[in-house]
Amino acid sequence: LTNVLVPVPCAAEYTVELCSDDEKYGGNNLVEHMTYPTKEFDGQHFVELYLPARTAVVLKERPIKQTRRTTKK
Repeated sequence: LTNVLVPVPCAAEYTVELCSDDEKYGGNNLVEHMTYPTKEFDGQHFVELYLPARTAVVLKERPIKQTRRTTKK
């Protein structure tokens, strides 16, 4: 399935830690191991993934890095 919105608990960046579609598990390597940003719809956070049929994916949450602003005096 393409463009599957998977609900996640908070706004963060998510990376694929384990995917049963990886070649080492006998899969076809169709799921990209990359950083997925969250999207928000009606107050709920989601990541958008491509999920082949009968595939399990484990995501790791990483807080979004905040940039510091410095003010000139």
